[in-house]
Amino acid sequence: MKHAFTLLLLAGTGSASGQWLTDSLIAHFPMDGSPNDIVGGLAPIATIGNPDYCESRTGDFDSAACFGGADFWRYGDVLDMDTTLFSISFWCRIEGITSNTTAHDYPLSKGTTAFGAPTLAGYAFGFRDELPDTLSAAVLWGQGIQPVLVQDEPITYGSWNHFTMSRCPSDVVQMHVNGTLVVSDTLGLNASLSTNIYFSIGAGDRAPAESPNGFFQGAVDDIRVYKGRCLTQAEINVLADLTMGVHHPSEGTLGLLLSPNPATNSLRIMLPPRRDVSGPVQVYDATGRLVPVRADGLTLDDASVRSMQLNVAHLPQGAYFVVVPTENGLMHGRFVKE
Repeated sequence: MKHAFTLLLLAGTGSASGQWLTDSLIAHFPMDGSPNDIVGGLAPIATIGNPDYCESRTGDFDSAACFGGADFWRYGDVLDMDTTLFSISFWCRIEGITSNTTAHDYPLSKGTTAFGAPTLAGYAFGFRDELPDTLSAAVLWGQGIQPVLVQDEPITYGSWNHFTMSRCPSDVVQMHVNGTLVVSDTLGLNASLSTNIYFSIGAGDRAPAESPNGFFQGAVDDIRVYKGRCLTQAEINVLADLTMGVHHPSEGTLGLLLSPNPATNSLRIMLPPRRDVSGPVQVYDATGRLVPVRADGLTLDDASVRSMQLNVAHLPQGAYFVVVPTENGLMHGRFVKE
């Protein structure tokens, strides 16, 4: 097995693409007690039914939007995607579904309906029954023929999952689930996904033409819309990381031992046995932005423990998250800079 004792680990001023998680972010709906977008200031133009707030994926009260199958938010004719690269990231927990093998229940949508202009233009994400006793996630891309990407593996009721739907590159549409690419297909290179149908969260809206359908039953959290670029795999991994923003890693998470914590000038990262580093260490602030840090090479502490030092003296005070890629998967940790 290869050992990375002499590997110099340097996380630069950006991600692999040289960009921040906030670059090209045109809308962000944290769902922390408000349905509003905190980037462009989008707010619902109508509230149908009684959308509510409930416990989020991180266990925080009233920090996710919950829908009971008869309510949603309508935002108007916004967030069109024309022929541009884009990625949409969000967390979702489904609690029930309309029993119909040909219909979808939509956590979010912007078109893909015969009532739109152009017909079927737009994009949407939904759940449906593919086979008896199974539940699958599907991404719809309206372009006149309405291609559908369907996840091969079933989604479980009552559990949080992270989804990313992307047009990356221009002629490819993709769906990631929990950071893993599960399906992709081709899309017309110049196919425009713009539509007059209203963007909605909690149902498949048909406004301004017809009444909505596909009401969602479950919870939605942390919706992020990027336009003009693709999220990198590293960025998708961070957004799909359940430990981001959590004080303690969830059960089953590969956690790093960090000391001192809180840290002032340097942070020591200790790796367990048989964990070989396979890429650069990355540090993110509480907003999900990658911050520049320099890591020393790995040193052998004893027969089973290896460690590295991070220089954190230049970082502002606050909470940060460390991601260390290893040959056995990503390892995560959280520290506070004093």
